[in-house]
Amino acid sequence: MEKHARVILSRFPQGSRFCTNTRHDDDHPGLYERVTGCWPMTQYAWELGPVVVSREEIGLVWSFDAG
Repeated sequence: MEKHARVILSRFPQGSRFCTNTRHDDDHPGLYERVTGCWPMTQYAWELGPVVVSREEIGLVWSFDAG
């Protein structure tokens, strides 16, 4: 997964903005910290992911529980 993440993130230069709809116990979570909740943007109760924005591109990697 880290190898795939590096490929995707290599498309976004320094200065890109990273956002997510996840909730953490810490205001500045690390990459491997536990997600304690999320603010869904669809009809699913649990869906989350990072959104990355640069001057040239927008990236979205999303996961949801349709169960």
